[in-house]
Amino acid sequence: MGYFAPALKPVDSLTCGEVGFIATGLKDISLCRVGDTIVASDDIAVKALAGYHEPQPVVYMDFYPLENNDFIKLKTSLEKFRLTDSSIVYSPVSSSVLGSGFKIGFQGLLHAEIVQERLEREFDLELITTSPSVEYQVELKKKSQLISVFSPADFPDPSLINQTKEPFINLTIFNPLQYLGGIMDLCRDHRAKLISQEFYGQQAKLNYSMPLQELISGFFDQLKSVSSGFASLNWQFAGFVKSDIVKLEVLLNRQVIEPLSVLTIRSTASKLALKLAKKLKAALPRQQFEVPIQVALGGQVLARETLKAYRKDVTVKLHAADLSRKAKLLEKQKRGKKRMKQFGKVVLNQDTFLAVIR
Repeated sequence: MGYFAPALKPVDSLTCGEVGFIATGLKDISLCRVGDTIVASDDIAVKALAGYHEPQPVVYMDFYPLENNDFIKLKTSLEKFRLTDSSIVYSPVSSSVLGSGFKIGFQGLLHAEIVQERLEREFDLELITTSPSVEYQVELKKKSQLISVFSPADFPDPSLINQTKEPFINLTIFNPLQYLGGIMDLCRDHRAKLISQEFYGQQAKLNYSMPLQELISGFFDQLKSVSSGFASLNWQFAGFVKSDIVKLEVLLNRQVIEPLSVLTIRSTASKLALKLAKKLKAALPRQQFEVPIQVALGGQVLARETLKAYRKDVTVKLHAADLSRKAKLLEKQKRGKKRMKQFGKVVLNQDTFLAVIR
């Protein structure tokens, strides 16, 4: 054992208030966690120190290395990083578009930004991150089993679900009175319920109950815009509340693209479906055939856009009077496009995927 001075300096003991290091010889560093009580091998009578509670994450993001070959490097970096920040939790995930990576749980959005910056700076990593998500709780009909769902891919079949719950927070906003109306409208749009309000001169304090998913979906940036940067907020996790959570599926050329599926509440599903379809139409590269873009809930299509195909002028070399030959070429092109539409597959590249999910 020892301490940093700033080089490693060995000592016989560390006392209260000193910050140092120990060499344990552990082959797996995940076996040593913050909060563990360390004693000598022959001192088995010592009781573990009480008072430590492992923090529970509330926001989740997927981290993928820019190069697939760096997956092992990312894994090793997370193991080392967790020794200095035990509040993160992570598990491996795989995407057909982005490859192999990790789903990481954080204490909040600021915590996620700090972790990403440190991983990139301290471990020389180039990372791709998805938009933040939250944990949903799903109660199944069979034996009232309760499961946690972190992504649309984990969401069970609706026929198996008894009820669903989403995380809620207690939100407190401090703002000048002149921005009160705009802020209250913004909170209403984000499904927030006003609990109480207090006034201190020209300042107001608003207490809301709001879904955590709404907070991490750009709420803070919109709050700063509405209040010209004068409003501030803080929040605390309040627990899980019953909500009607549904899964929206994206179909490209009538094929389900699972990585683009999203979870939302039923009352806002139609609005989100329209937004997602328009976003996909703008982000997808054009194909040699017409591509129908559909967003469906169960078997019902809620929104549809059509991505027009590239069109080649096959009659450009023909004489203007050769109408029969022109008609034959156009009909042949039409049959070819129809066949491509029937059997063609839409390739979803990484840039398009990121443009849609962020």
